[in-house]
This record gives sequence, structure tokens and C-alpha cells, in this order.
Amino acid sequence: MPPKTSNRDEFSKQTKAILEKRAGGVCSNPDCKVFTSSAHTNPEKSSSIGVAAHICAAASGGPRFDSFMSENARISVGNGIWLCQSCSKLIDTDAAQFPVALLQAWKASAEDTSQKRIGQKSVSESEHRSEVMFAYGKGMLAHSNGKASDPTALKSAIKGHERSLSDVDPRFEVSLRSYQDGNSIYEIVPKPGAVSMIDLLLLNTPSVTNKVRLLREYGKSTELPPESYTMVIHPKNN
Repeated sequence: MPPKTSNRDEFSKQTKAILEKRAGGVCSNPDCKVFTSSAHTNPEKSSSIGVAAHICAAASGGPRFDSFMSENARISVGNGIWLCQSCSKLIDTDAAQFPVALLQAWKASAEDTSQKRIGQKSVSESEHRSEVMFAYGKGMLAHSNGKASDPTALKSAIKGHERSLSDVDPRFEVSLRSYQDGNSIYEIVPKPGAVSMIDLLLLNTPSVTNKVRLLREYGKSTELPPESYTMVIHPKNN
């Protein structure tokens, strides 16, 4: 063990590398899952936004510090979780919201996912969309007792469905983003120049307030139930 230069029990480079690889180079927060490394413009370097974060703090007074934990345990792989920079800050800003058990569950899930992904192809955005459309089409046909045998026909059907939804309000484009277990998630995007501003009037509850805070302060994606807000669309003034 290298000599300590501070009162913090820091991870070694080897431990950090193991944590990154065990997570598959992806943030372990299930609501984030961003890739944390990439090629650098310098061909001899790489870029990273990943952090080997302590589950139980590296020093007394830190988030989730465990005074009964030995130094060896504190600097071990077992006490680390691989996160992006934003999420590593997030879990330490409000430790009560991110207790040890939750972070351990994140870590276990991320490592389980990385095990299942090894040897699998990475999927581009367009490939993912194609698969989503095909799955959605199969679901639609299954409900109507049809057979999903022609991918081209299915894609055409989905595009027609998206166009029909977009026609409800011509100021917006509607596209299918995901489909799973019978649930569809759509993306609604204003057409250029059609809308000047959209206001969300939010219900003042602790749950909604916390979700919006995470969105504003950390850029975390969030889901709000329809009953928690009212959307006011301001048309473009010509």
C-alpha cells in the first residue's frame, strides 16, 4: 500500500481501473448510464468523465462515512462505484437521498448489465430506433391478431402512426422513442419557428420539486406524471 499523503483513504489506480471495467465504462446510476470515456483529439490520449466514487466516504465527516470500516476495506473495489462526474457529485451533495444500500444496488445492477453486454454489438441511435419501431409494430399486430413478418411494412405503419399524431398539432413533430411491455414513449419536438416558448406549470409537491431540482442542477433526465403539470404553449408571433 503506498504511503498516505492526506487523511483520505484514496483508491489506487488499479482499483479505479477495475471499477471502470466492471461497470463497462458506463455510469452506474440507472437514470444516467452515460458512457464515460472516448477518444481524444490527441491520438496518444483518451478523454474521460468517469469517477471512481466512494460508497462510504474516504475520510471522516464525508458522505456515508463508516467509522467501523477498516482502511483496507475503504480503499477496496467493494467500497467503490463507477459514476460520471455529475452523478459522483450528486450522490455526495445529498447523502441521505443516496444511502449505502442504494449505491450498492446501483453498482450490482451496472455490473450485471456489463456482464450481459460483453460480446454484444453496440447499437447506434438509428439502429435502436429501427428496433423500437419493429418491436412496436409487432406489438400492434399482436393485439390485432396479425403477424409481424415484413419489417418494411411495419416501419411504414409506424411512420404513418407518427404522422397521424403529428397532424393533431402541426406545430410539433411526434416520434416513437421506445416501446416495452406494451408501453410507448413518444418524443414531441416543436417545429422550427412554430413555438416561441413552452411553460410547464408544476404541482408544488416535494416529489415534483425534487425531480425538477435534479434536472436543473445536474441535468438528470426525469419523468413527471401528467397530473403533476399543465403545459402552456406560446405561439410564435409573426
